[in-house]
Amino acid sequence: MHSILTIANLQIYAHHGVHDEERVLGGRYEVDLAISYDAEKAVATDELRHALDYTAVADAVTAILTGQHCRLLETLAARLSATLMKQFPAILELTLRLRKITVPIAQQPDFVQIEQRTTRPGS
Repeated sequence: MHSILTIANLQIYAHHGVHDEERVLGGRYEVDLAISYDAEKAVATDELRHALDYTAVADAVTAILTGQHCRLLETLAARLSATLMKQFPAILELTLRLRKITVPIAQQPDFVQIEQRTTRPGS
């Protein structure tokens, strides 16, 4: 039984960007995840140890975003995807949307966003 766990709008303050000021002052980021995994054992046992623990996933996202600085959203999103796939072997497919809310350009968009999809080989 494949299930999709959605975690919407995680909000994290982090220090990434091309400009020195972004890496010093930081800014707001938001993350959405859609995670496909086999939930059959979790459903059968009703035990968290057999499920994909969304608290652990959210904590991992926070640790990655508040860790090593990246200049590009693409790099940060790829780092998020790779780390989550490695840390949570139950994940079959991951769709990640990473939004930068504090965008230092004259046109003042609400946000810029990158979306990446990662599939575990053989799933």
